Amino acid sequence: MAHTHQGINLLRAASALDRRSRRVVSLLILLVILCVGDLILTLIYWTQFGLLENNPLARGIMSYRSPALLVAWKLASVSLGVGILFWARKTRIGEAASWLCVGVMALLAVHWMNYTNEIHSLTEYLVTAADENPQWIAIDSN
Repeated sequence: MAHTHQGINLLRAASALDRRSRRVVSLLILLVILCVGDLILTLIYWTQFGLLENNPLARGIMSYRSPALLVAWKLASVSLGVGILFWARKTRIGEAASWLCVGVMALLAVHWMNYTNEIHSLTEYLVTAADENPQWIAIDSN
């Protein structure tokens, strides 16, 4: 009887781990989708209009004016982060970190929605941004 009880508890624990792993993998898929969306919008605005980049690391990468370098950096950093989270997928901390990352990227997606909705009202600002704000990043013909 004791062995049966222990066996059932082990099965429940294994099932809970399997559910956590599936949740984390689902979160990581969503995270990759959100990161790809962020990259696409960054490339569009950076190469077509310019944008305010608040992330100093990304701004440093973008200062080389190479979309290919930005793509490589983004893919490498996302791959590293997703790889670490995948490795930790069976742990509570791995799941919590995955939720945190998805939450941050979801907030960034909301920021992008606001940015794309308001960009038209910023035309006057766009003309002078490059001269006045060191966070303004654009690829131009100069």
